[in-house]
Amino acid sequence: MNLQSLYTSTAADFLIQQFTDILLITDHNGIILNHNHIAESLFDPSPLKGMATNDILQLKDSEGNIIECPVLKCLNENQRIEIKEPSLWVQKNKLVTFKAIPILLEQKVKGCLMIIKDIDQIEKLKSKSKEDQQIFSILFENAPFGIAVIDTKGNVLEVNSFMIKILGSPSKEATQSINILNHRPLQESPLVENINLVINTQKTVSNTAKYITKWGKLIYVYYQLVPIIQDNKLHHIFLYVNDLTPVYEAQEREMLIKNQISLLHQFSYEFITLDNYFNPYVFIGEKVKMLFPDCSIGINKYHFDKNYFSTEYIYSPQSYFQEFIQQLQKQQRTLTYTLSPDLWPINFEGKLIQIPKDDFFTVNFSISKENVVDLILNANVKNIYTMGFISNSMLLGNITIFTHKEEANIEILEVFINQASLLLQRHINQKKINENHAFYRSILNSVDNFIFVLDKNNKILFCNNPLLRFLSEHNFPTSILGTEILTAIPFLNPKVLAYLEEAKKTKSNQFFKISTHINQHTIYFQTSITLLPKDDENDEYILTLKDITSLTLSEKEIESLTQINEKIITNLNEGIMLIDKQMRVKFLNPAFLSFFEFNPNLDYKNHIFTEFLPFPFKEKAIEIVNHIFSSPTYLKFEFKFKNSKNEEHFFRKELFPIVEDNQTQFIFILFSDITDQKRKEISLIESKDKAEYNNQLKSTFIASISHEIRNPLNAINGFANLLLKSNINDDKKNLYVKQINASSLTLSRLIDDLIDYTKIETGHFKLIYENIFVYPLLEELYEQYKQELIVKNKENIALVLDNSADDDFVFYTDKLRLKQILSNLLINAVKYTYEGEIHFGFQPYNSSIIFYVKDTGIGIKEEDIPFIFNPFKQLVKKYTNEQKGSGLGLAIVKNLTELLHGTVHVESAWQKGSTFSVRLPYEISLETKNSTIETQSVINFKTPLTILIAEDDEINFMFLEEMLSELKFKIIHASNGKKAVELFIQHRDEIDLVLMDIQMPIMDGFTATQKIKEIQPKIPIIAQTAYAYSTEIELSRKAGCSDYIVKPIQQDILIQKINQFISHKNNL
Repeated sequence: MNLQSLYTSTAADFLIQQFTDILLITDHNGIILNHNHIAESLFDPSPLKGMATNDILQLKDSEGNIIECPVLKCLNENQRIEIKEPSLWVQKNKLVTFKAIPILLEQKVKGCLMIIKDIDQIEKLKSKSKEDQQIFSILFENAPFGIAVIDTKGNVLEVNSFMIKILGSPSKEATQSINILNHRPLQESPLVENINLVINTQKTVSNTAKYITKWGKLIYVYYQLVPIIQDNKLHHIFLYVNDLTPVYEAQEREMLIKNQISLLHQFSYEFITLDNYFNPYVFIGEKVKMLFPDCSIGINKYHFDKNYFSTEYIYSPQSYFQEFIQQLQKQQRTLTYTLSPDLWPINFEGKLIQIPKDDFFTVNFSISKENVVDLILNANVKNIYTMGFISNSMLLGNITIFTHKEEANIEILEVFINQASLLLQRHINQKKINENHAFYRSILNSVDNFIFVLDKNNKILFCNNPLLRFLSEHNFPTSILGTEILTAIPFLNPKVLAYLEEAKKTKSNQFFKISTHINQHTIYFQTSITLLPKDDENDEYILTLKDITSLTLSEKEIESLTQINEKIITNLNEGIMLIDKQMRVKFLNPAFLSFFEFNPNLDYKNHIFTEFLPFPFKEKAIEIVNHIFSSPTYLKFEFKFKNSKNEEHFFRKELFPIVEDNQTQFIFILFSDITDQKRKEISLIESKDKAEYNNQLKSTFIASISHEIRNPLNAINGFANLLLKSNINDDKKNLYVKQINASSLTLSRLIDDLIDYTKIETGHFKLIYENIFVYPLLEELYEQYKQELIVKNKENIALVLDNSADDDFVFYTDKLRLKQILSNLLINAVKYTYEGEIHFGFQPYNSSIIFYVKDTGIGIKEEDIPFIFNPFKQLVKKYTNEQKGSGLGLAIVKNLTELLHGTVHVESAWQKGSTFSVRLPYEISLETKNSTIETQSVINFKTPLTILIAEDDEINFMFLEEMLSELKFKIIHASNGKKAVELFIQHRDEIDLVLMDIQMPIMDGFTATQKIKEIQPKIPIIAQTAYAYSTEIELSRKAGCSDYIVKPIQQDILIQKINQFISHKNNL
């Protein structure tokens, strides 16, 4: 097969049309052999096939330089040519990217596959000014479809109102709290895989998805993921979502019915083709087992001559039932029974009947009643159902279903059993037919023609395999035996019936030609009807169909040329109606039918045009059309239309007279969807109201935070003034100091919460992963919040760490953020627990680790649980007077957990307590999977150390100096980074460690660290920072800092960090 025939075949053409970008296939000279419809639409009315690609494809780069034709370059160099940078397609004045791929046959270049991606609109959007960006923001918010902006970590950075409406979300903030890549329901949809595909390939991806949102709304959507690339780097992804829920719900209902029918058809076909030696009752049992694997099943055959039932098939998922079945099989016994007169009529009800257990125990089984009772009770049977197999009022057997769960869905079983009843009888008939006609079946199956054998009622007694294959290939039912010919073969021309009647009447053979339509294709058959006379006057007829389509199509070539012109109009996006002088419709294109929801499969030609007007001015329309026919005039109108989904659309209607011989012969009516334009006008009005609401929300938040900051500042200032009094005793001094520490800690946490939440919201939050030991981290938190309970005068509450050092293991995570998550949970537990205990700890679970904090505090009311992770939300204000905090703690817990690819869960009972669980994926980095992390828990300074402290704030230096004085360290003070470098050069041989403040005048800590490391690479440097950001910490490490400590500095933590580096002198 040559290249041209290969790539212009029907199969290849089908595949080509699936591409959403422009696709061209050329031969080895660059001449176009084939293309998709998208390419065709760009070049209409010029035909593409046979054109040279270098004639239609002139490209320029961003500097205006002409780019060599990629197709010819691909063919000449025998290599893939791809340019991802936007190039100008000169002929179409569009910005595109493209790739050309050589087509190799037998190791030779036979052609080229050219894919052109139209990125014109995207590139134009990138070049918009700030004013355009503002307009875009308005369009974004008021778009008639859902839009979300997500980062490469799966965080939702921005979302419009329509997306919130689609999701059923209570708010924008709630929607943004979801991490798309980590949200479990989304992980089960193709969306996560598609996002990763966009991240990896930086290409637009579209798909459909079925998804239950976080707020319990089942939605079906069509979405498109568009990468936002700047400087060759993927920054964000635009997610466009169209809500297809109403359509898909209707489709799913239809699909459910189709699936059930398909199942019955499959069953029917398999039953009809069932081998004669196979027990049909066993076959039925296996099919029921597939439908209801959680139920116990008995399929019973009725023996009319002896009036008893024998169990032909028995199955159960219950172990006790299975033991009973195994005993029967071992003893080679068949279970039999007879029914009492009271239960006998149940078989003829034609539906499933539930049998009370007491009534079931009245059945006369071939085993003892005690065994039956014991079996039902021990097998945990909930309900018992039965239904008879009835065909032509004859009982063939029955089915008994034992459910073990209340929710067992058995509605479909009634249809199944009714079908099985017919098929049991049909199996008997089929067996006879197979025996009588086996001698000619093989002969009839070997010919290519379609052959039927019909009875006098036109019902199918036999059909050959070529026909069945044809039905299957065109998605028609294949279980057609015993079915009337036109019902079984719906595409068959009804004229066949007239010829059948003539054959019956004249007792003669018939020969004729018919045509039929299948999947919008016309097929022509040479047809014959041959009489098969029978002695009992039940004559049969052989109907033979021979496909002569290929011979007939040559007569249709002229007609096909006309159809090409119609296709051009058919593919337009605007709706088109063409009417003649008699007001009859001569043409409607698919766009019109789609706009106004008419069935595209029906032929509306020659219908009166007013039948298609969905608007309320039909009489006015007739007047307008009459006016145009009498006086050719161009007219234009606008109108609104609501579709079946109650969606309102705006249309522009333009009427063009087609004049021949000075008379209007036809009217060409163009319908354009201008909904977007109208909605933009409406959105401009709505944006003003939204801006006013956002300003009010901002003012409320500032007032709330101002109040929360002033409270701890007032306490610090007040108790500090009280300490200045000379007449206070030591107990009060200790109390005042304790309160100052508590208020300082509250203020510090509040500031950290605000900074962290701002970082998370703006997408500037970065994690630093490392391998840590879990238990020491929890032990550190235990000591910290043991003191917290003392400071808050809650010594009566027991703080319990449920793990021990023996439970420890290495965990790969961001240590600071894990500690922050657990700290926020412990803060809440301490704050709202007044008696009892607070337990916390961790527990490995599968490939994850679960951290938990459990308290016996006031708990959370059930109706408030959905809101506890909302920012600025303090539900406890309704329950207690303790109102300190930013309202961001749990929101930060949730955001940090999701950034760490985890989930957070809460269980709470009002006035009984709460349990917060954080589940994180368990992972250890490749660098340390086979190594051991060494720790030093014992602080032992054998020799005095010399420490250089770089700190520009005198009070902070005084605090550090006092903190380290008891350890007899020698302290060297530098008031800025420049001074620190100079002092290190002077004392480099005696300095053991550097404490480096980051924010300092003249020279900052980052620069100073780099310069000191250039002098002495192995000197330990601990960064002091007031900002607990992962980014700040990462910058410190990049500068060369060995570790970091966050202000306000705690003495025990500082000493522990210094202790880690006391051995460095031995390594210099």
